[in-house]
Amino acid sequence: MDALLLFTRVAIATLMISVHAAGKLHLVLAGQADTFPSVFGLPSAFCLYLAFSAELIGSLLILIGLWTRTAVLLPGVIMLVVIFIVLADAPFTEKEELAMHYLLTYAVLFVLGSGRYSIDYWWKARKFENGRIAMR
Repeated sequence: MDALLLFTRVAIATLMISVHAAGKLHLVLAGQADTFPSVFGLPSAFCLYLAFSAELIGSLLILIGLWTRTAVLLPGVIMLVVIFIVLADAPFTEKEELAMHYLLTYAVLFVLGSGRYSIDYWWKARKFENGRIAMR
């Protein structure tokens, strides 16, 4: 189970960073931030930076297994916004399906945590003996 959680964390984080966060960075570098969807009346560029930050920071934390249950909330909320607000008026598409797949994976990581091969596990497993950290 722990190896599967490690694989899931690495795969979802790598995909999110290399495809989604990189795509948003490309929009910024190309000067096309205004083409990003505006949500909740916020400026497009602000929404882009917010989504990029949530996807990048959340994915990096998920990748190394640090604060995983909290970290999945960052890109998870972005996926909820994509599904229920950005794509709400469009007919069901592959983009919406992809966002649902990401959201489902984040939900699984939220429930199960990061597993044994993570910083979270190491942090919980350590204890102090004679002023030094010792693993249980």
